[in-house]
Amino acid sequence: MLTNVIWALSDFTANNGATRVVIGSHKLDDDYEPDENEFVQAQMLSGSVMIYLGSTFHGAGRNVTSSPRTGLIIGYSLGWLLQEENQYLAVPPHVAKDLPVGLQELIGYAVHPPFLGWVNMKDPR
Repeated sequence: MLTNVIWALSDFTANNGATRVVIGSHKLDDDYEPDENEFVQAQMLSGSVMIYLGSTFHGAGRNVTSSPRTGLIIGYSLGWLLQEENQYLAVPPHVAKDLPVGLQELIGYAVHPPFLGWVNMKDPR
């Protein structure tokens, strides 16, 4: 899961292209294509913040002003974190293979889609 945070470093307005989102789209199928009228603009004053899941349909609006819209975006993904203790060494593959699947995933024997955790382009299990 990916959580995004956008800090408005300048005002985000309809005219300068405030970020557009489809509310609730994180619950839709991956192949869903929203209509233009489903998007709403996240208008906010400088210093405001918007938090949304990475699976939410989103994107910049069109800036029709002569001034830039400035923001700071940071994505937080649990899949990018490492354990304090290296579980691949503490629980080697010959031991991990007999653990319940949930425990295997908890100690790192899993793929975090689309591209983290694989071995030779495959799930480590």
